[in-house]
Amino acid sequence: MARRCASTTPAGNAWHIFWSDPRNQYYSRQLGRAEGDTIVQIGADGTGPSVRWSFSHITKNSFRWLGERSHDGGKTWRIEVEFLARRLDSSLTDQPPAIMEKTMLDHISIGVRDSDASKRFYDAALQPLGYSCLSQSPGSLGYGARTVELWVNEAGRPVPADADSGLHFCFAAPTRAGVDAFHAAALLEGGKDNGQPGLRAAYGDNYYAAFVIDPDGYRLEAYCRKAE
Repeated sequence: MARRCASTTPAGNAWHIFWSDPRNQYYSRQLGRAEGDTIVQIGADGTGPSVRWSFSHITKNSFRWLGERSHDGGKTWRIEVEFLARRLDSSLTDQPPAIMEKTMLDHISIGVRDSDASKRFYDAALQPLGYSCLSQSPGSLGYGARTVELWVNEAGRPVPADADSGLHFCFAAPTRAGVDAFHAAALLEGGKDNGQPGLRAAYGDNYYAAFVIDPDGYRLEAYCRKAE
């Protein structure tokens, strides 16, 4: 488990931070201070280059955490990781575990060849459904509404596309218009049509869905549960 310890400096306008992650053997000493509405922590992690963590867009329910690294003493910085953190729905925090654990799966992970191409595709396709990229680091993307439920990671051997495998992923859509927008955006960003938006009477009453294939061959569906 990662741990963060902090203490203030004698001047009181900054604080020392020691970040400890024994599991991954990662340790970082930083000095933090407020810069306007942003908290900036600068230090090192023992590997040589400088590190800078910035916490911005801070509200009572969310914040943006940007991790950067410099190899020239802080003259230039390269983004390594970005997290968009959101507080768990407060209506669930006081509920017993049986209610909080209301889904069967915590998350799904898929392997892709090019995370940059996948980001363009999934950013566009999932936005109309209310999902966004909540976590980004080199070769790894995490999508969801409040927490990451779909990980898209670069892999040496992604699962080969197979139309007869039966494998597909279905995303919940808030409206039928969202299903339509999902399908259109997916095709614009390198996806292939696998079923135009419309009612599927064979699947059930008011079953409105659209089907696409992503750039790596994964079969995707957006489905609206609401009758219109």
